[in-house]
Amino acid sequence: MRIDAGSGDHRRRRPGAGTSPFPPIADYGFLSDCEANCLIASSGQVEWMCVPRHDSPSVFSTMLDRAAGGFKVAPYGVREPTARRYLPGSLILETTWQTGTGWLIVRDALVMGPWHHTEQRASRYRRPPTNYEAEHCLLRTVRCVNGAVELSVLCEPVFGYGRRRARWEFSSPGYGEVVTVGGDEGDPVLRLNTDRRLGIEDSIAVIRCRMTEGEQAFFALSWGSLPPPRTWEEATRKQ
Repeated sequence: MRIDAGSGDHRRRRPGAGTSPFPPIADYGFLSDCEANCLIASSGQVEWMCVPRHDSPSVFSTMLDRAAGGFKVAPYGVREPTARRYLPGSLILETTWQTGTGWLIVRDALVMGPWHHTEQRASRYRRPPTNYEAEHCLLRTVRCVNGAVELSVLCEPVFGYGRRRARWEFSSPGYGEVVTVGGDEGDPVLRLNTDRRLGIEDSIAVIRCRMTEGEQAFFALSWGSLPPPRTWEEATRKQ
């Protein structure tokens, strides 16, 4: 059974579905901030992403090699969502999940904000600047809208088209922020912020938590100089 990210609740059966570990290309949701882009499978996993530019080496490339890194946000043990859609007039991807005990809604976006190069020109631009520009942040927000759901978050960057696994370290006294360290020259420094408690297992940043009706959480993966959101209120303003 397939859910098309661009067609709301529309479903249709694809011949041969389930015979390959790789999803059909049409099943991916596409996000962009005009500098980077990513592809998100219906499983809730980011399976392709290059930063800081479209033509940079990948940090997630599971769509080519299932061991080449991904970033998954989904209910534990659930493989397919109930519905996916883009919020009208936007590239914000909304995924609705139903489990045996509750419902979750996940919203994903590559964040854009007001133009912030006020003192100097942005060297990466070759076209006239607009009112907005990329904030170099993949923001994933989660709301439990009914019952209770066990949420699973796994973030495993693998740099250079699957060649080099990242190593995470805590970068604050608490459990809310980790950063990649020890990469090769040219590898981006990635930072993962959340209002939940993070753990590190080998090369994977891991979160397992129980969410009940009315609770929310955010997960912000960033790679630039702008500060990522630190609270749920800041996160929702950016989506």
